[in-house]
Amino acid sequence: MQTVSETSRAEFLEMLRNGQKEFEYLDFQGVEAVSNMNLSRLTFRYCWMFFNFKECNLRSTQFISCNLKTVCFDNVDLSNGLISGCQVEAMSLVNSNIEGLRFEGNWYHGGELIQDDLKWFAKPIGK
Repeated sequence: MQTVSETSRAEFLEMLRNGQKEFEYLDFQGVEAVSNMNLSRLTFRYCWMFFNFKECNLRSTQFISCNLKTVCFDNVDLSNGLISGCQVEAMSLVNSNIEGLRFEGNWYHGGELIQDDLKWFAKPIGK
């Protein structure tokens, strides 16, 4: 089994500057926030995510077999992306473009999630 490596915000930004498009076995819990960035066409596999992607472009980005610990996708373009095989603990999609986003084989506190569950994550808290 592969070990998950802790990754800081500075390390993540450096990886992006170096043109890296695929991220595997990384723990992004220390990254916290990146906003207003073009992060389209990236792939995250087997990553731990505690991440605020507020107002980022994540068009065609893939999250595969990740732990979405606490992830904010508010005001994000997730169109034509993929979230597959992920453990979803906390996720927000308020005011996000989820057109064409495939959401398959994911889990939330032991229960399986389906495509229609995206609507639940897109509701503002208390609505």
